[in-house]
Amino acid sequence: MSFPKGLGDMPLLFDGGMGSYYAQKYGFDPECCERANLQYPERVSAIHREYIAAGARAVKTNTFGANSVGLECSGETVAEIIDAGWRIAKAAAGEGVSVFADVGPIPHAENVRNLPQYLAIAEQFLKLGAENFLFETFSSDEDLHEIAAYIKAKKPDAFVVCSFAVSPDGFTREGMPLSRLRGAMEGDANVDAWGLNCLSGPNHMIKLLAQLAGVKKPLIAMPNAGYPTLVGSRVFYANNADYYAHGLADIAALPEVQMVGGCCGTTPEHIQNVAALLGKGAEKRTVSVTFGAAPAEASPNRLWDKLESGKKVIAVELDPPADSDIRKFMDGARALRDAGADAVTIADCPISRARADSSLLAAKLRRELDIDPIPHMTCRDRNIIATKALLLGLNIEGVRNVLVVTGDPVPTAERGTIKSVFNFNSVVLANYIRELAPEL
Repeated sequence: MSFPKGLGDMPLLFDGGMGSYYAQKYGFDPECCERANLQYPERVSAIHREYIAAGARAVKTNTFGANSVGLECSGETVAEIIDAGWRIAKAAAGEGVSVFADVGPIPHAENVRNLPQYLAIAEQFLKLGAENFLFETFSSDEDLHEIAAYIKAKKPDAFVVCSFAVSPDGFTREGMPLSRLRGAMEGDANVDAWGLNCLSGPNHMIKLLAQLAGVKKPLIAMPNAGYPTLVGSRVFYANNADYYAHGLADIAALPEVQMVGGCCGTTPEHIQNVAALLGKGAEKRTVSVTFGAAPAEASPNRLWDKLESGKKVIAVELDPPADSDIRKFMDGARALRDAGADAVTIADCPISRARADSSLLAAKLRRELDIDPIPHMTCRDRNIIATKALLLGLNIEGVRNVLVVTGDPVPTAERGTIKSVFNFNSVVLANYIRELAPEL
């Protein structure tokens, strides 16, 4: 394995966001831009050449979403798109520019393992002569270890990079913390480098990367151009190329970071400004990153203490009211407390019918009756951001326990007007809460 060369002693500079820049230049196409490898190869080639002219010394093939699930096509069509994407990138790169086979996450389908398709994609690139592989925007290390091992078995000198989309709070969309990704990547001999891309802008990404001080493997960092705004039905990134460049130059100053580039919203102008800063001087700037105060010491958890002591815990479930009249609910909870119940569990919109929010009721019981509530927390209707916000609010209110359930789907008769949101299941949520525990 040989590390692709960068700009002298400076990090290897990648290109920017192919998908977002393609949409900016040619308008939103209902067909994914990966199909442009077959339909409009001259457009893809022109974008590669723009980034190279701007100073990029590594380009990613236009194959991020080239899989049969995302493109809703056959494996043969995926192979054609990969072949075309590889040829276009290699022709545009010429000498002195590294080409990375770019692979993004395959959307999850129920009861379907994506590993066979990942291996087929890797095999296709290997047949084309790919030496550098970038697996980017992943939310967990699932399948990556097997893929990396497969590539190394076929081509031992291949260079394999794994990059993860981690939000500013330090978790992926699947609830995996950066600390666990660090252990998984640092411990895999088949992964040559790893790092972060997408979800965060430069300011937040540098704080995440500062938590990785002392890692043994080279890090890659490809932040977004910032945070997008929605105008009508179009997503826009502000023209902040100069600000972005200074932020990425600070990231490049971190000793562990040996590859930098751009993700969503980054154009050739962004990369050109970065290249200018990186090429100005070899002196490494000192980057100071300030973190928040240490978390407060955890408050007592009466239910947990009782369980730890070997005593039985009696918990009784109450359904929340379907309207704002909670007298019966409160009277029932009070009677249970007086009868010796240790906890009241509160369902979260059972059978997917709207009822009073279980978490708000839990906070009320804790304040007014001093009984330990256990609100159910479903994975329906909340993404990971809303879930974390709710957990923090419950902690502030003194609610220390939740019952994690996946949640009932919306009834068939109502699915035409009500949409379900299931970004994760109860297992993922339970792991997320466990990793979040120090903050709670």
